[in-house]
Amino acid sequence: MRAGRTHARYCAACGGVMGWSLGALLPSYGRWPMLFYDPAQSRWFVARSAGPVPIGYYGLLLYGLAFALVGAGVGALAGRREPRSADSVWLGATWALTALLVCGAYYTFQLWP
Repeated sequence: MRAGRTHARYCAACGGVMGWSLGALLPSYGRWPMLFYDPAQSRWFVARSAGPVPIGYYGLLLYGLAFALVGAGVGALAGRREPRSADSVWLGATWALTALLVCGAYYTFQLWP
């Protein structure tokens, strides 16, 4: 029983990492409406894009958090079953690390000169 709980938590963590990566990547790549803060005018607004001053980081954080919660929930539900082999553990880790790598590469090359 304990191994089943550990596996479910592991799958939830992997799902959360994948969800966070997708939540930080998809809204930026797809130009989804995001929450922006404009410090010059002290106002919050939702838009697809903004000028150079408004900060869109808060919107990305909200999308990342929402996707991470959904991913962790899906991972926890998927992890309730007993693992059929040790390969499923490595597969979850591989998917999570690949999601982080793709997200990091996107933002690295977006900022590249």
